[in-house]
Amino acid sequence: MADSPQFATGEENGLLFPAVCKSLKVNDSFTLSGIPPEAFEYRLGNRSSLDWVIDQYQVMEDKHSGIRSDPNRADDPDYIVRMVGQVIRVSVETVRIVKSLPAAR
Repeated sequence: MADSPQFATGEENGLLFPAVCKSLKVNDSFTLSGIPPEAFEYRLGNRSSLDWVIDQYQVMEDKHSGIRSDPNRADDPDYIVRMVGQVIRVSVETVRIVKSLPAAR
């Protein structure tokens, strides 16, 4: 997983919308698909939790120092895929719980 994950996305008002965001390209040979739309309903501020993960978990290099930040773990190559699965599950479960709560009076 040397590459940074990327969504197959569309945009509406600068935000990702779930009808298009159904897959996550991890690298050239591995794509996670079948991501439920509910995973994008759970929001942290104005972005979904998956948007935050994609934004933060990228291979980056500082322009000035040349220091490379790589979230991939040599000792655990499945780390990011496992974490994305956990984020999806927590997001979907949170949306389910919130929808099951009675309406506020």
